[in-house]
Amino acid sequence: MKQTVRKALAISGITLTIGASGLILPVMAAEKPAIKSGISETRTSISIPVEDTSLKNTQVKIKITFTNEKNGKTKTKTFVKTLDSNGDATVTLKGLSANAKYDFSVQVKKNKNGEKFSDVSSTKEVTTKN
Repeated sequence: MKQTVRKALAISGITLTIGASGLILPVMAAEKPAIKSGISETRTSISIPVEDTSLKNTQVKIKITFTNEKNGKTKTKTFVKTLDSNGDATVTLKGLSANAKYDFSVQVKKNKNGEKFSDVSSTKEVTTKN
């Protein structure tokens, strides 16, 4: 049976959808991904543990946005990973400057065309080794 959506109402992160039958169907907003503790760094790379518990055991695209605080340049790098049963994966950014401070944030989406990236995570600050 095909159900036509007549109206949607967002309330505190929950979208209530009223279908053709008049039933109210809650649709939870995607969780915001997180940069977990346990970040590791070398002179020119940083490994970032990412978590999105709403996409456990799912192939995703992870978009890392990072800014070099010294020169102010912002770059974005996207990785395709499969999140484990806890919703975790680790990505490694290479080719960074030694002894440089970077601000990082992350977004996640299912690895499908048409999917939108999640909200941006909180920002973490990391310094590469000298």
